[in-house]
Amino acid sequence: MTSKADPVVSFKHLLYFANTFEIKLLYIVGSICAAIQGMLMPTTSIFFGAVLSQSVDTTRYIPASLTNASNTENASVSNGAAVLKNEEYDAAEVGGSLSYFLLFTVLMFLSGFFNNLCFTVGAEMQVFKFREAYLRKVLLLDMKHYDNLDVYGVPVSMAQHTNALKDASGQQLGMVLQSFFQFISGYTIAMYFAWRVALVISAAVPILLIAIACWGAVMNTLTTNQYSHHRRAGEVLSQALMNLKTILSLNAQAQECKKYLVFKEYARQDGLQTSIRMGLM
Repeated sequence: MTSKADPVVSFKHLLYFANTFEIKLLYIVGSICAAIQGMLMPTTSIFFGAVLSQSVDTTRYIPASLTNASNTENASVSNGAAVLKNEEYDAAEVGGSLSYFLLFTVLMFLSGFFNNLCFTVGAEMQVFKFREAYLRKVLLLDMKHYDNLDVYGVPVSMAQHTNALKDASGQQLGMVLQSFFQFISGYTIAMYFAWRVALVISAAVPILLIAIACWGAVMNTLTTNQYSHHRRAGEVLSQALMNLKTILSLNAQAQECKKYLVFKEYARQDGLQTSIRMGLM
């Protein structure tokens, strides 16, 4: 649930503070690595399947009494039994597939490492600029704005907005790009190797997209409520610390603790529901 105090931020404003060459370069490199990692993940399944299918030993032992000319054409006799070797097994071919599989696995690991590194560092640099701009904006407000501004809640709101920006523009953004290219690459490979099966499965894609959209809407509501309750709890704690002498003189410690625990319990319940839904997903 979004209020006027917390408007929805568009994607282009998510990277508003990525206005220097270093940050832009980090996001460009991270995006390329995310695309490479996403395309390599389904590609490795091709070589992994080839290694498994080529390395299966289909050697058969048939008693000599059951052999005939048709089933012993390419067989050798050992200890009174005909040994039928797998004609399709080729050690060189298995070794080549295994080499490609290991190579693609290493490339996937490196691309994933640089993907997370670039997006994490880029998000940290954005957060640093965001904190500076946030504090400057608060300090330069006109005096009339402070009448409706909860000064005690400013540090809590700043920390929550900072964490939200860091999460949205960091590794989660890299995961979105990686998942997108993984879907495109996997769908292309499936259509190439088994287009009939892929075409049948494609009928379920709209249903999956609708389910994911509904799940995302529910998760967004729970996360927003959780942030709101944490902010209210932080405001109660900040006010209590700022007015500690007054609270002690009025013996109001129990009331303040109760107010704080109520909001923390709401936040805990929202976090529990979020974790359960994440686990089920």
